[in-house]
Amino acid sequence: SLFDTCESLTSLDITHLKTSNVRDMSGMFRGCKILTSLNLNNFDASSATDLSQMFADMLKLETLDLSSFNPIEAENMNKMFYQCRALKSINLSKFTSNNVRNLLGMFQSCNALIELDLKDFITSEVVTMEAMFSDANTLASLDLSSFTGENLGTMKNMFLCCKKLTSINLP
Repeated sequence: SLFDTCESLTSLDITHLKTSNVRDMSGMFRGCKILTSLNLNNFDASSATDLSQMFADMLKLETLDLSSFNPIEAENMNKMFYQCRALKSINLSKFTSNNVRNLLGMFQSCNALIELDLKDFITSEVVTMEAMFSDANTLASLDLSSFTGENLGTMKNMFLCCKKLTSINLP
């Protein structure tokens, strides 16, 4: 919760922040309501196990490039992007999730997302995907072809109120 509820924060330079040993990044930027951009190009999340609500309630954030973000130890991504209502694109091209167990509400209420590339997202250890895309009502298509469910317990409300979703590619 390093920057949690910094509601007036308009800019943030974390290019020199050393995060390679940080295990808990939960709520790190949660509630930074007017922050419009965030540069995470040199951000090291390789040791983090908890990324829950990391970007939640960032109401003005429009784009997020997580292509260098490598959370290989992450187990919890609960509501990671919850209510990022202005978020139009997220680059998750090298996002590794081998250990993740909780994806509850991960993209819930991301009302500006039109597309989301999750074709390389690994879900073999996931227990819950409940409400994962719930209320992401502008999503038009999803490629979930890499999703597996060996340990999956619930998918309840996974696509609730995804009003524009016309195509889902499943395994």
